[in-house]
Amino acid sequence: MFHRLTNLTLNIVATMAMLSGFLPMRSWERLEGVPVPNHFDIHGVVDGVGDRGILLTLALIGLGIYIIMILAQCFPKVVNLPVPARKAEAARAAKTDLAAQMNLLLCLLLSFGANSTLSVAAGKTQTLNMWFVWGIVALALVCIGIAIFRTYRR
Repeated sequence: MFHRLTNLTLNIVATMAMLSGFLPMRSWERLEGVPVPNHFDIHGVVDGVGDRGILLTLALIGLGIYIIMILAQCFPKVVNLPVPARKAEAARAAKTDLAAQMNLLLCLLLSFGANSTLSVAAGKTQTLNMWFVWGIVALALVCIGIAIFRTYRR
């Protein structure tokens, strides 16, 4: 019961994050002809620009990942992990929880990317905040480690 409630909460927040990735579309008309960053280096500095289509691309990628992660939660057997038969139930629970956690983290990351790209294009900031990106990567690694531990503990 606790895992279901936790996963539901994570999915609700992920839904809001995924939808917020579409917020830059409100500025669509004002971005006509404006160079929009389409690539950042490891320090968050813009090293490539393109047209406003990158904002739609980021939002649609976020929607696609959201759908895939929801399906992975509904059908955890699709996520194939080699586990012994006696660990099958633990693996199913770990995969479901991991899909909910990764759903949230990836939706947050893509929403952050879309909204930060808009901020840079609008001239409100010059760089991407890489601390947020590295924080998401660190949290993803922790979630994966916990899922592996939960699956293979004795």
